[in-house]
Amino acid sequence: DKTWGDPVPPTEGYSIEIGRPEPPPFHAKASPGLGRGLFASRDIKKGEVVHDGTHSDVVFPTADHWRKYVFSLPTDLACDTTEWHWMQRLEPGGPYKMVGSINISILMNSAGDEWEMDESVRPNTLPRELYSDRRFYATRDIKKGEEILTDYDVYTTRWYEVFGPVDDSEYLDDEEEVSYISDSINADETTWPVGWERMSFDYIWNVMDCAPLRDDPNKPLPTIEDWTTMREVYTQVVDTAKTFVDPIPPTMGYTYGKSEDGEALPPPYHARTSPGKGRGLFASRNIKMGELVHRGGHESDVVFPDGMSWRRYVLTLPNRLACTIADWNWTQRLEDGGPLRMIVNLN
Repeated sequence: DKTWGDPVPPTEGYSIEIGRPEPPPFHAKASPGLGRGLFASRDIKKGEVVHDGTHSDVVFPTADHWRKYVFSLPTDLACDTTEWHWMQRLEPGGPYKMVGSINISILMNSAGDEWEMDESVRPNTLPRELYSDRRFYATRDIKKGEEILTDYDVYTTRWYEVFGPVDDSEYLDDEEEVSYISDSINADETTWPVGWERMSFDYIWNVMDCAPLRDDPNKPLPTIEDWTTMREVYTQVVDTAKTFVDPIPPTMGYTYGKSEDGEALPPPYHARTSPGKGRGLFASRNIKMGELVHRGGHESDVVFPDGMSWRRYVLTLPNRLACTIADWNWTQRLEDGGPLRMIVNLN
């Protein structure tokens, strides 16, 4: 039933309002270092709607519809589509859907920190709501000719919530629903889900039902008992030679420096609840521009030598702590050209 009757061609965008055939206040052209991008066609005031995808965005009802769509396209357009589309809840608590724009608005680039751009380059166009309202507003005045930049991280990227687990057919029957939730430390591998040795990160995250914890804006701060459990289990199942002897407790961070009399000092921040985000870090004192705020690589940064050790670690932990670790850890190369490792701070 979908029709394409917009008098504004997709090379110019879409009609900014139904019955008002005027394109949005941007145009597409090459963006140095970013490929393609959107640029302001006129001065745009702070608070003004820059992009409204309410009517021009397309929503895929299921993952199978999206799969059929991209496999039907020529390869170059299919690859563009996989780069361009995102996932979004259309209403609070609703299911995630694959969403995309089939016009130049999809070329809006991200200026988030992950792009390693100049510090002066930051998003200037963001949504106010992450659900049914797909309008993007100018966060400051934007000059004519300036690139329109957003932040891709405003939308959660949990592909498995749309597409399901990776390669689950390898070790699951179609009708079998696997769940593994342990309220205590459990190192008995015979009680873990069948096929755990081959499960992907995403699949384990689903098996442990980690979404409720991730989405809970009122998560409590980890206690000293929580930190102790996470450290002891790491020593038990990953690296028996690992020790944690820092005089600074994990509830305060780690030894960031020393006072004049040689006393260990924590980093210049403390943990407390962050409204709408759960937990967060807040400055304990004024911090100068260019000052070192956090130093990784200390003894409470732990590295998993391989995927198997990470699987054993999280499946041994109580579910609440396992899901916490799954949300915290990241992958990183420890040397140029070296293998990617799973890393997490246990403080």
